[in-house]
Amino acid sequence: MGQPNFIAAYIVDAVAKPEPLLLLLKRASDVYLPGIWQIVTGKVNAGETILHTVKREVSEETGLKISQAYNVNITLFYERSKDQVGYSANFLVFLDQRTEITLSPKEHSEFRWCSFAKARELLAFASQRETLAHLNEFYIKDVSPNANQASLLQL
Repeated sequence: MGQPNFIAAYIVDAVAKPEPLLLLLKRASDVYLPGIWQIVTGKVNAGETILHTVKREVSEETGLKISQAYNVNITLFYERSKDQVGYSANFLVFLDQRTEITLSPKEHSEFRWCSFAKARELLAFASQRETLAHLNEFYIKDVSPNANQASLLQL
């Protein structure tokens, strides 16, 4: 299948009360897909490892420095500009919502922490909503602390 074209990072505060929260970013008005709410996403650059892309994109879009992430799944999608099927490697990052976020003004105009239910309403793509449901089922609710250690990656 080769290297993915893109990555997506779902940043979650799993211990927020009364429920876990997902960080969403609103696309700026003068970029591709203006005004949509999304998770951190980005293109894998030539010669770049996927894990470096995750670390770089999270830093560029939120100002956050991360050292680990969970490898969750992949998403296939149609890239209209190239008339081909592309795919994204999807990752989960746990973070405290009180951590300072610094948006890239070139890409995003605002951010918000949302319940998973609200995030499902706001996310523009069905595949992102499906991945969110997968995260909730297998990484967030009623899972023993060691259940997903095999997918934990050091960045």
